[in-house]
Amino acid sequence: MEAPRADDKAVRKAVWWITLRCNLKCPYCTAEQVRDPLLDYPIEPTAKWIDAWNRIDGDVLIDISGGEPFLQPDFVDLIVNLDSSKKVAITTNLTYDMTRFAQSVSPEKCVCITASLHLTSGMNIEYFTGKLLLLKHRGFDVGVNFVAFPEQLWIIDRLRDWFSEFGLRFHVDPYMPGPVYPYNPSEMEKRFLESRTGSDRDDYHSIAVKDYLCDAGTNYFVVSPNGQVSPCVGRLYSRDNAMGNIFDADFRLLGRPLVCRRKFCSGCDADKTRRIVIGEDGHANEGASPDNKGDRWAGIETKPAS
Repeated sequence: MEAPRADDKAVRKAVWWITLRCNLKCPYCTAEQVRDPLLDYPIEPTAKWIDAWNRIDGDVLIDISGGEPFLQPDFVDLIVNLDSSKKVAITTNLTYDMTRFAQSVSPEKCVCITASLHLTSGMNIEYFTGKLLLLKHRGFDVGVNFVAFPEQLWIIDRLRDWFSEFGLRFHVDPYMPGPVYPYNPSEMEKRFLESRTGSDRDDYHSIAVKDYLCDAGTNYFVVSPNGQVSPCVGRLYSRDNAMGNIFDADFRLLGRPLVCRRKFCSGCDADKTRRIVIGEDGHANEGASPDNKGDRWAGIETKPAS
């Protein structure tokens, strides 16, 4: 049975893969390794995206990622023309000219910029840092994300010290082995990495074994380069969990949280969603997380798999 649709004002967070295309070719890129079909989707017109997002009522924090968002034509104009209820966070490889962005976009509109450092593509760390400082001193909240690819694992501490000197955050993502570059980390490497990744990657080290009610699809959703909407990354390629297309005038979110029985999902954005544990009796344990209480959680059938 399809879950009822939510009022648009329930929208709070969205991840928008504006394109999976990129101007870099990193060996650890999952999309490239598996030849993700989203790579072949055309880049949609900027005006079409502006209209789609501005049709959604209520406050939305849009986490724009890719691929490389600055491949979108007139990307700066896109951000500027989102209405006042839309704020963005952007993940970029910082290889594009940021001077116009810094002069045109307000830090109140762009609440966070995450710059992905890809040394495997020959980035100059000093120029990269200079761009970050340009943005920081213009009032933007900026930080660095770094993938712990085996060939650059052991320089993490040196890089963290480098960026700390400039007052810049440094976040480490584990390398997720793929079919092109499989890798079995040693116990020493695992211990080194576990102590240096952020808490939002805890699931990488400790696989969850509980069933959850998750508000993905009601308070959080993922938008693909063609506008297709899914509750979360883990359900992205499941037809049964497609929620429609953001370009459709009647697009709405789900009205109820979904049951998640996944023991591990490498793309889970658990830090952006709210979850409560389902007990052995098949009922949601509201006491497990007081912040998750609310009418949207009432009367949810948890027994059937989803």
